[in-house]
Amino acid sequence: MRKFGLIGKDIGYTASKNLFENNFSKEDYTYTVLEANSMNDIELILRSGEFKGLNVTKPYKKIILNHPLITSVSDAVSEIGATNCLVKKGKGYYAENTDVFGIEKSLILLKADSAKGALILGNGGAASACKFVCSKFGIPFVEVFRKSNFWLPQITQFHVETYPLIFQTTPVGTYPHVHDVLEFPFQFLSDKNWVFDLIYNPTETLFLKKSAENGAKTVNGELMLRKQAEKSWSLWNLC
Repeated sequence: MRKFGLIGKDIGYTASKNLFENNFSKEDYTYTVLEANSMNDIELILRSGEFKGLNVTKPYKKIILNHPLITSVSDAVSEIGATNCLVKKGKGYYAENTDVFGIEKSLILLKADSAKGALILGNGGAASACKFVCSKFGIPFVEVFRKSNFWLPQITQFHVETYPLIFQTTPVGTYPHVHDVLEFPFQFLSDKNWVFDLIYNPTETLFLKKSAENGAKTVNGELMLRKQAEKSWSLWNLC
């Protein structure tokens, strides 16, 4: 029996387990949600050697790359500095970023892959993947996060019009905190904007609802989740 799993913190809401079991149910494997409260927990998981493949989510997409058992990385991971997919290779793990694949497919669905500019809200591993995809598609972007020189209160109508593609990559609004929302100037949005909230639970965050009310075209993180899972599965089954 092959073993796969998801590493993260406070991830009881995740749909990953059902996604894998429902879409790949004919295969001989198990998929386990692995709550990791610290790097010590991750140490135990990786050192066990039990898992043929692992997905990685918040808040470990970047820091896990420092672990000595991450013995090789893809070009995308090297550039992004974040991983969400580990593949067992000998005694160590190869790190890939399949979020990139999911983001690309979502932008194509939104018909936003040729946007003239993007605002990327947040600076975690998912934000790094969004930056990578924007660069690939030739979309100029501006990073918006609290510890930078540019944060939410500084966004003006000019920014929303000049960078019409908006990525919401923070966990704000994720179940069960469905009434939380970033302080964004939604009044400046129009039908010329695309808003991509990477959260998939709930299916419509308050951020997406407010965006849609102002005319923006919106998409949540469900397609991204499915596509990155398909890519992870294909990598795990090559080994």
